[in-house]
Amino acid sequence: MSTSFDQQSQVGYVNNLTSRMQKQLNTLKSRLKDPSNSYHKDVYLKLRSDQQDSDAFYLRFLRARNFSKKKAMKMLVNFVAKYDDLDLYNKTIDDVPSVINTHAVQFLGPDKYQRQIILITPGKHTPGSMDYREVEAAFLMAANIAELTLDTPESKNEHITLMFHYKDWGLSNVDTKVDRIFMKVGQDCMPERLGKSYFVQPPKVFQGVWTFCKPFLDEKTKNKFIFIDKLDELKDDIDDYVLPKVLGGSREHTPTLYEYLKAALGKGTLGEYVERFHQDRQNEEDDDMDLD
Repeated sequence: MSTSFDQQSQVGYVNNLTSRMQKQLNTLKSRLKDPSNSYHKDVYLKLRSDQQDSDAFYLRFLRARNFSKKKAMKMLVNFVAKYDDLDLYNKTIDDVPSVINTHAVQFLGPDKYQRQIILITPGKHTPGSMDYREVEAAFLMAANIAELTLDTPESKNEHITLMFHYKDWGLSNVDTKVDRIFMKVGQDCMPERLGKSYFVQPPKVFQGVWTFCKPFLDEKTKNKFIFIDKLDELKDDIDDYVLPKVLGGSREHTPTLYEYLKAALGKGTLGEYVERFHQDRQNEEDDDMDLD
């Protein structure tokens, strides 16, 4: 079904750039740090310290815009603006009460290629039951927690896997506002993060839409979308113990959005969690140096 993703061999990633790509990356970074340009400098200063020094971070924005530094800069401006607008790093679980108890979103862990899997069950969603600003915030809070794990030096894959399971789905579950939020926030704040997207036992109408859209997509994009009719097909890419029983696996329980956020944040803010995560990483590195 899927082929193994070797990030190190892909052009456009760290340590595998053409001369043009390297030049665009260097120019983007220098413009962000240019003290004479207060507009760009403000964007740079609003990035987290780990993002400021990360070529992998900037390269995701550049790849998303075919290495146009002008378009990548615009994306970075939108990225920072969204975080400012939501005051995201000061958010706690208590700030997203209408979203936190949803069972439509669960977190499975990594697939065989180390992509973190997010399971979405649209049939469990009731349109109008959530505050849409809270949907944005909760989505990005969960995304930040997942991304921290993906961006560690030992991570072999910086992508995520989305899985849509259409059990009990009907037209009464359609929520175009939530769909637009996921697409917009994903595009502006998580460029080049999607590795695979599975559509498990989708309605036939989806297949018709896909057949229509497929000729207009490039091969790279087409290969990210996989339609699953038989649950056993999932096991080509995902271990049995990772998959819940409803998807043909052996797993008894998968964390809900509340459990996922609670395990990371507790009663604290997202910003406090990010700071704690990096401090723990630094302590681990210091311990390793002491052992040497």
